[in-house]
Amino acid sequence: MKVTAADLRVGMYIEELDRAWLETPFLFQGFVIDSEETLAEVRRYCDFVYVTSAPSTEAMASAREGVARGPTLALEPAPAPVIHQVKHPSRVPLENELPRARAVRRDFKEVLGKMFGAARAGRSIDTGYAVAVIGDLTDSVLANPDAHLLMTQLKRRDDYAAGHCMNVSSLALAFGRHLGLHRDSLVELGLGAMLIDVGNMRVAPEILSKQGRLTPDELAEVRRHPEYGVEILQGGIQKLPQPVLDIVLTHHERLDGSGYPNGLKGTEIPLYGRIAAIGDVYDASTSERIYRRGTAPSEALHELYNARSGLFDEQLVEQFIQCLGIYPIGTVVRCSGDEVGIVIAENPERKLRPKLLLVRDDQGHPYPQPRIVDLSHFTAGGDLDIADILQPGEYDFDVADFVEDLSWVKPPAAAAPAGAQ
Repeated sequence: MKVTAADLRVGMYIEELDRAWLETPFLFQGFVIDSEETLAEVRRYCDFVYVTSAPSTEAMASAREGVARGPTLALEPAPAPVIHQVKHPSRVPLENELPRARAVRRDFKEVLGKMFGAARAGRSIDTGYAVAVIGDLTDSVLANPDAHLLMTQLKRRDDYAAGHCMNVSSLALAFGRHLGLHRDSLVELGLGAMLIDVGNMRVAPEILSKQGRLTPDELAEVRRHPEYGVEILQGGIQKLPQPVLDIVLTHHERLDGSGYPNGLKGTEIPLYGRIAAIGDVYDASTSERIYRRGTAPSEALHELYNARSGLFDEQLVEQFIQCLGIYPIGTVVRCSGDEVGIVIAENPERKLRPKLLLVRDDQGHPYPQPRIVDLSHFTAGGDLDIADILQPGEYDFDVADFVEDLSWVKPPAAAAPAGAQ
């Protein structure tokens, strides 16, 4: 049913907009107008929309919880039921979890470096410490995934291999938390994502770092790294669960059969492999490499969305977008008052009002001390609304420089700031 924007009401379920989805902040197909704020945002972008006349009970329940309703996951056939819709604990404050997140990432990098070194030297690798550090990472992500999604912004060209594996593992765990996986399943998922590139240790470094086009033989060698990875892990000291090996082998497979190494199609690709593939591509797209500049997090989500029908599991992509939010952590935004900030945490109940680290004033000058503001504490329509998403070339700073050390950030005070609702 076609409805003008003026006639929309909270609780309506929007099926289609009057413009392309990617021209709006609403990056998923179909959502409930769950608040007056969301209603105002729809009216800002659209003259009319198409709605269902009677939203389902499930949709209305989601609206009351402040969560945009996405499509039900259809993951069969799967080897075992893994989506349990576990209700994980509420998030601890970001500021409280950041110290543990930094410590876990230090341990992760050290353990991964030792395993990569052993694999490069042709020795059997010891994954015992990896299992322990993934357990710590899982517990930290369960406490607050935003702390680790923020740490994924620490992207360095000269440390891409280790950083990429850390980031894909963090992304996979945050996504698995969003999907409601049990902790044991999350540990397997995180461990597999941690090890996706161990097979690259058998590929000549000059091939991996080559800036020009690879020759057919070089490309074939690179595409063997998933098989190399499984061989390395099967020859390790500990026996790993099959789902972990499946991730390593299948994270470059694509639903239309165009991936490698085995050209698997559809649900021939294990669920965990489909999840890891999304995190792998998202982090690679947002990372700066020798031969190209990284894209903005929001643009990377657009690219995934555009490729969802052929290359990736469409429903998982839409759930991944819901997991990261309308303004993914690491997004640089310009506020309506011309201040510039970095999204450092989302508000699950108010996805249009994330937490920002303000780094530039309304004249474009750096703040001597960046300040954190939670947009959910401020009334919509003021100077602290998000006006634009900025692309990497539109600002003169590196996001990593701001999030590398947030030790000065203290846990939030109990009282809301002036101007709060």
